Amino acid sequence: MKWRLGVAGSPIEHSLTPQLHDAALAMTGFEGSSRRVELGPKDQAKLNKVMRKEFDALSITMPLKSFGVEICDEIDEVATHTQSVNSLLVRDGKLLGASTDGDGFVNALRGQFDASPEGLHVVVLGGGARRGPSSTDWFATASRRWRCTAETKSGWKSSSHATRTSTTSH
Repeated sequence: MKWRLGVAGSPIEHSLTPQLHDAALAMTGFEGSSRRVELGPKDQAKLNKVMRKEFDALSITMPLKSFGVEICDEIDEVATHTQSVNSLLVRDGKLLGASTDGDGFVNALRGQFDASPEGLHVVVLGGGARRGPSSTDWFATASRRWRCTAETKSGWKSSSHATRTSTTSH
C-alpha cells in the first residue's frame, strides 16, 4: 500500500507536517507521500470529500478541528470529550477521528525536558486557535491527573480537572 497522507487547515503553507509524515514513512519502511491542503472556514464541507477521495490519513488543524468531529463515523474518547479532532484515518470504509494534541503536548514535555504535568497545577495562557472550553479539556485529558486553567487575552477563563486511567498510543 502506498500511503496518501497530508495536513489541512488555514493557513497551512508554514506547516512542517508533510516533512514529519515523510520522515515517519521512511523510518517505518512504508511507501507514500504527504502534502498540504489549504482549507479555510468556508471550505469545511470540502474536508469530508477531500479526505475520503484523496487521502488515507490526514492531520487537520484550525479552523477544521471542530468540524472534523461532525464528519467522522467514529471518534476516540478524547475527541468525544473535547469535540475536536486533529487526526483522520480511513479504515474499512469508515472515517475515524482522534484528538492527539494533549498527548502530543505532554509527550513533548517528557521528551524535551524530562518533565511531566502530573500532580501539578498548570496554567495555559493564550488567545489563539484553542480558546474556548475545550482548551483546558485537551490538556487535562492528556495527563493522568492534573488541574488546568486557561485564560485568553479577552479575559475568558476556564478550569478543568481530569482523571485518566489509560493512555492511547499513536
